[in-house]
Amino acid sequence: MKRWAIWLLLAALTVLYIFTVWPDQWFIMLSIYFMIAFHELGHLGAAKYFGIPTGGFYFLPGLGGVALIQGTPTERWKDFWIAYAGPLAGLAETFILCVINYFLDMPILWFAAMIWAQINLFNLLPILPLDGGLIAWSVYSSKNPAYLTSIHYWVLTIASASLIPNLFWIFLLVFVGMKTQQ
Repeated sequence: MKRWAIWLLLAALTVLYIFTVWPDQWFIMLSIYFMIAFHELGHLGAAKYFGIPTGGFYFLPGLGGVALIQGTPTERWKDFWIAYAGPLAGLAETFILCVINYFLDMPILWFAAMIWAQINLFNLLPILPLDGGLIAWSVYSSKNPAYLTSIHYWVLTIASASLIPNLFWIFLLVFVGMKTQQ
């Protein structure tokens, strides 16, 4: 199947998901997926800046999106900036929405900005496959998944999760669940 056909299929399934699961909030959900697209384009732009081939991005119904980066940078700092470019794009979006809301005084824009800020913060938690996990990987690892069991990773994860109320307990349960499945 061609890449554009897969993209169209996943985009259609995402729209179907939005209108089926969130029929009363379809406008908010559609705006969130627009923000997700901008976020993924941030990753792709950074990868292209470093000369790494890309393959676009896909929407994942109910989950978000994924940028297709078809190469691996040889330097970890490039990995860091490619992973961080999506959240930076999200921060820029949030700031732009807040500025527009300042002039237009439209509460829906403030609401959308706050939702996006929450999603962006969640995405920065250092847990794979979230961007925060990729950032932590580029900083703390030598490209070895064994870093998931390092104390640095879990201290960073628990400290980050404790900054957001109630997420600490969720990630503690995830940690216990991962340890029991090993």
